[in-house]
Amino acid sequence: IHTVIGAGATSGGAMDASNLLKPALQSGTLRCMGSTTYKEYRQHFEKDRALARRFQKIDVNEPTVDDTVKILAGLKPYFEEHHKVTYTPEAVKAAADLSAKYMTDRKLPDKAIDVIDEAGARQMLFAPDKRKKIIDVEDIEEIVAKMARIPPKSVSKSDTERLRNLGADLKRVVFGQDAAIDQLAAAIKLSRAGLREPMKPIGSYLFAGPTGVGKTEVARQLALMLGVEMIRFDMSE
Repeated sequence: IHTVIGAGATSGGAMDASNLLKPALQSGTLRCMGSTTYKEYRQHFEKDRALARRFQKIDVNEPTVDDTVKILAGLKPYFEEHHKVTYTPEAVKAAADLSAKYMTDRKLPDKAIDVIDEAGARQMLFAPDKRKKIIDVEDIEEIVAKMARIPPKSVSKSDTERLRNLGADLKRVVFGQDAAIDQLAAAIKLSRAGLREPMKPIGSYLFAGPTGVGKTEVARQLALMLGVEMIRFDMSE
């Protein structure tokens, strides 16, 4: 809707599409429903107070994961017909859960819808005799891992056992740092429990100590056990 502001205006003239619409909006002869982003609303629409006054602003917030599951359930028949596949209820829920957890640069339900669509479209890349007719949780995990650019292992929903033994597993390969490992494992379990802001990093940890005590090895083993890629920046070089 913000594009009507300034549309059709001539150089030095004040008459544009928005000013042409104002009388019709004021009298009620024209009923208009528009959409825009918060950024465009503040930059363009809100500055024209006379036009903004003729509209009732309704904030459309991002739906919750539960609401997204209901949205996907309504869209599921259309994607099933288009891709000639069937999505299990668990796959639909996983699309909402995992996209909300790992694809933090986008919003629901858009990213969850893309996951469902990609999972169905992916089957067309295979030979007809190798295409799956039923899309399950494993297929959703692979798609989310690909779209979020993270290893598939870290997307798996069944990581309870891995987190439960994280501290003990780290202590088996890093010696003499039990107190630090306990704090690290507790912090990671807390972040994986969902008790954090979804738009913030999963965790930021600072390992301080002299050379050779195991700081780098802890980071390396932690990345290995969680199934994530370790990228090292040597700031001394």
